[in-house]
Amino acid sequence: MRWTLLAAAGMATACTGAAASKDTAPSTLDSSGTTTTMGTTEPAPTGRITGRVVDENGQPWADATVNLCREICRLDRTDTDGRFAIEAEAGTWALEVVVVPSDPASGWSTPLAPIEVEVDQERVLEAPIVVYELDAIQALTARGELTLTEGFILTADPAEWDAPSLTPNAEPWLAAVRFDFATSGLPLDGLTGSVLDAWSVAPTATHPAAPWPLKLANPSLDVDATVEVWVSDYATQSWLLAGTVSSDTDGYLHGASLSALGTVLLVAP
Repeated sequence: MRWTLLAAAGMATACTGAAASKDTAPSTLDSSGTTTTMGTTEPAPTGRITGRVVDENGQPWADATVNLCREICRLDRTDTDGRFAIEAEAGTWALEVVVVPSDPASGWSTPLAPIEVEVDQERVLEAPIVVYELDAIQALTARGELTLTEGFILTADPAEWDAPSLTPNAEPWLAAVRFDFATSGLPLDGLTGSVLDAWSVAPTATHPAAPWPLKLANPSLDVDATVEVWVSDYATQSWLLAGTVSSDTDGYLHGASLSALGTVLLVAP
């Protein structure tokens, strides 16, 4: 599901129905968070998120679309230095960076993570958000294992593939890239623990009809070690637990399944 896009806060609802007294005037809250009391619009309190978008070489990415999404989206386009600033109502949003909005299969990652907005607070993302080049896009033609990037093997089915909303008639495809979460610029709101590894999986913000089993190369964990796999979910603006995994004799971690595609984290709780 993709949400309605709004460039700025301040949408108002029309007041309908019988007139009420000034002491009992009804108020309504529209999807943008704006309160309307019989024709008087009262913008909901907001906070502010600012940051910067760069490529893997640290060069600014101009004209990228940065979204804060839940029922609706607040957005901004990065300037020539890759900078953005977005005001939004308090609460948790899905932070999403899209560099080629017209083509989900452009070959670039879509950074995606939940982020918390606080009223009257400006949150500055100190580290720039990095957009990575995906490894080769792979056609999904039959159910089976696909190695999307080294050590990341997803069992996927074209019949269960969820097409991006912008390209609903596209043939099924998948792609991924491994990256260093510590230098990615993405927030870790809502999760605790140490991030051991990270991947971006595309088409981001889509949901297979059934969870897809995932196995990961063991990053030198002890045989009896147990860690967790989490995936960022656009629809719920949260991290979803994909599974608690442990190492096997084949050198892989087993026990996770992806119900959403996005930022995948291996976390030691």
